[in-house]
Amino acid sequence: MPDGHLAISYNGKGSLASDACLPEFISNHIQGKIALVKRGDCNFSTKITHIASKGAIGAIVYDHIDEPPTAIRLNNASIPVYVISLQDGQFLFDNSKKPQTVFLKFSISTLLLKSKYATVVSAFSSVGPTAELDFKPNIAAVGQLIYSTLPSYLGSWGMKQGTSMACPYVAGSIALYLEYHGKNKTSRNQVHQKFQNFALETSIDNNTSGFLDNPLSQGAGIIQVYDTILEATHVTPSEISFNDTFTANYRTRNLTITNYGLDSVCYQIVNNVSVSLSSYNRSILGYAYLGSTLKTFNYAKLEFSADQVLLLAGQSQTIQVIVYVPPTDPKVHIMYGGFIQFKSQSHTKDLHVPYFGIVGNQRELPILDKDGCKIQNNATNTTYDISESIVYDLTSSHPSSVLIHLKLLAPTLVLKGELFNSTRNILGYAFPPLVYLQRDFVNDTNPRLPVVWSGQYFKSIPYDVLAYSEESIPEVPQELYITVKPGNYSIKMSALKQFGDIKKEQDWESFIIGPLIVI
Repeated sequence: MPDGHLAISYNGKGSLASDACLPEFISNHIQGKIALVKRGDCNFSTKITHIASKGAIGAIVYDHIDEPPTAIRLNNASIPVYVISLQDGQFLFDNSKKPQTVFLKFSISTLLLKSKYATVVSAFSSVGPTAELDFKPNIAAVGQLIYSTLPSYLGSWGMKQGTSMACPYVAGSIALYLEYHGKNKTSRNQVHQKFQNFALETSIDNNTSGFLDNPLSQGAGIIQVYDTILEATHVTPSEISFNDTFTANYRTRNLTITNYGLDSVCYQIVNNVSVSLSSYNRSILGYAYLGSTLKTFNYAKLEFSADQVLLLAGQSQTIQVIVYVPPTDPKVHIMYGGFIQFKSQSHTKDLHVPYFGIVGNQRELPILDKDGCKIQNNATNTTYDISESIVYDLTSSHPSSVLIHLKLLAPTLVLKGELFNSTRNILGYAFPPLVYLQRDFVNDTNPRLPVVWSGQYFKSIPYDVLAYSEESIPEVPQELYITVKPGNYSIKMSALKQFGDIKKEQDWESFIIGPLIVI
């Protein structure tokens, strides 16, 4: 970026967010100067193209919201561009309105600047747990705004983000651990557990907020290589799922802490609570998944069989943990969490075990979005609701097929469609069962799950559904299919409830599609 005077791009026309979205929104004073432009309303390329056309020698784009820095890629930009935060941009904006001019001088030297967003979980990171309430994610690593190598046709170097950045960091960390301790001296599980024990817990919003992020967002925390390699204490299990509150079996867990070092160690055990998470806004959307989680301040209480532990070299001790869930409405399905903290009272580092649980019965969550299900006859391109009569013409030279567009409010292990005749006797299955299906987001306009019925059925499923994954489930042999005769039919769509038994009728959620009139 060349040195130069700074000029505000915005000329008062349109909104400030639409700054430089149209040439007529740009001040003529930016000619020969560095333009200060606010992000928003249109893409970067559009703004920079318009700024360059007005004769600016460079552009500084400042954010429109307070968020972590964003890396941008501009193809064929004719002027250099910097991107800065809302706070820094507002500072320049305010000073540029003063009588004296602002002159910017740039240096090629590298500066290390502290960021209040350092250690904060990226907004694009996935949130756990799994549908079976297994603990996920397990651990976090640096993965946003990483200066990385790129293919030469992309410029050789650039800022990248995502698991493609975080995973190599974790792999390299494990390699360092194995190099120090020896490849054959530590089990895979123990390596996994120790990295979780000594991870760095992160906060929400920024690193000074004072509120710990939920383990379902950060896992055990950010990987800490040095402490993991050198510290000799180990706690197992290294993560806890208290599941939901459907039964009393969730309440108690045991932890075993072992001192593999040569000196005695002492720890105080405390409950370091995090914010809770909620995936629903029932007053507006019912149980449709928001696509992002709401953070709430509801905390679980933990009771320990001992508040302090003293271990001599080589000793182990088991600690019993009892959870008392926050007193929230079970219908909200709050996901509480925190960290069982072993606070060092000696020369060692602290270590911890992350935990989470859900207040409510996950089996009660609705799965099938009955109102969102639409039926399409592809021969006529007509769309129907599930209770409308749908005509299927077998005599046509181009027989139609029925597309069932289904949205899922919650994940399901198995989805099946049973075909019934007009007297409500089951004939068989309208399509092969689908397994391991994820839920849709509330803003998904197109359901992910179109199921096709082509006027055929098969009497029984020729394999064990639960023995296969989504990718490996076999096709039903064509010779097992039977073409229906003219008449009235219906399809019973059924999804297995979470933690449901595939053999129990009450563990399935269902609705009827039809009548399907075959001629």
